[in-house]
Amino acid sequence: MNGSTSRIGVDEAGRGPLLGPMVIATVHIPSEDRWLKSSPVTDSKDLTAEERVDLVKEIIDRYNYRAVIISPKEIDEAVTKPGDSLTNLEIRYIEQLIRVETPNQIIIDAPTKQNPFTADNIVYEHEADANYKCVGAASILAKTIRDQAIQRISKETGADIGSGYPSDPTTKAYVQEADLDQHFIRSSWEPIRRRKTEREQESLPTT
Repeated sequence: MNGSTSRIGVDEAGRGPLLGPMVIATVHIPSEDRWLKSSPVTDSKDLTAEERVDLVKEIIDRYNYRAVIISPKEIDEAVTKPGDSLTNLEIRYIEQLIRVETPNQIIIDAPTKQNPFTADNIVYEHEADANYKCVGAASILAKTIRDQAIQRISKETGADIGSGYPSDPTTKAYVQEADLDQHFIRSSWEPIRRRKTEREQESLPTT
């Protein structure tokens, strides 16, 4: 494809956490311009928080972008509804985000192996955020928005909740003691359900 090819990169942040929203972002690149080509834009997981903040300022200043924040409540509803899933929820939002756009190519960081899209101009690829700069830009935007949401939750609760991921020791410690019915907690996630069950058992009278 020539240098004037218009591309949209699509990526998400926050599929797996116990706490906080999932964010899906798109970044529309009119062409692979000099700044993007020479920039360190890549998969957000390979960048520090400081690097992401600096890069996202450039991204939102230079390109058209869209983003959606999906609440834990909506995630729980999709996960527990028969016939629905987190992946289906993500695909529905991606379809909404790209529907109004008319690029030559749409590149999506694939959450599943099977491509649910039939359009010829859609590339659906695992680790696209590391392989395509436009998807890396969407990855950085989505991650930054989610990080900001986590910061707001910590401020709201007055507690350090960590990153929200189940592997984070700070998040684990928070879940052990916190009210698990708060709006930012994904009640359908197995570690949350397990902790609720443990508390129910702990509250039973001993014989």
